Amino acid sequence: MPNSYFSFKQFTIHQNNTAMKVCTDACILGAYTQIAGAKRIIDIGTGTGLLALMLAQRAQEACIDAIEIDADAYEQAVQNVQASSFAPCLRVYHTSVQAYAPIEKYDLIIINPPFYNQYLQSGKAQQDNAWHTNTLPTSDLLEAVVRLLAPAGKVWILLPPYQMTLFIAEAQQNGLHVHQTLAIHTLPQKPVWRMIAALSFVPQMLITERLIVSETPQVYADAFKALLNPYYLNL
Repeated sequence: MPNSYFSFKQFTIHQNNTAMKVCTDACILGAYTQIAGAKRIIDIGTGTGLLALMLAQRAQEACIDAIEIDADAYEQAVQNVQASSFAPCLRVYHTSVQAYAPIEKYDLIIINPPFYNQYLQSGKAQQDNAWHTNTLPTSDLLEAVVRLLAPAGKVWILLPPYQMTLFIAEAQQNGLHVHQTLAIHTLPQKPVWRMIAALSFVPQMLITERLIVSETPQVYADAFKALLNPYYLNL
């Protein structure tokens, strides 16, 4: 059973009431997302508040909003945010992204979305909604991104490779352009495990990168350690 909390260097994530626990791929997304120039940031489907807090640690002059549809996860995110030193710059809202209508657009959107579609589900509503596209179909997500993203803004998203291919194809039909990707491998010899992509309305030259999590099952790779060093207690 996962721990009821996960301690980082500058904040702690309690996760006993949420289906989405702290995981390596989400931490990579939070550490890898580039925040330069972003003054308004939103974390769509914040869960425990992990990504919002990771970005708040680095973007301390930004205003960061986080939205969460699940009531228990929302309350847990509020708890985690209020217990941190970053509470003054973070706001958590209990709402769906479909219903969310802020006055201003965002310079940066970060998303670790549910990605399973037409897969066998567990029958546990909270868990299924966290992992499957029950409450957030890709079409709704992209509609929200297009509506919420500032003209020069960027969206960063984490998905498995197949789902990322589908997402990018649909995103391009909605006027978004990929300008950066990160292929994540758990071990050097393993296939791509997760993909991170950055998209914007402005066409740019594509940058492709690769990250190995571990050189061997017990030894983190140097690039992974450098990326997560600001966050992980054991690095």
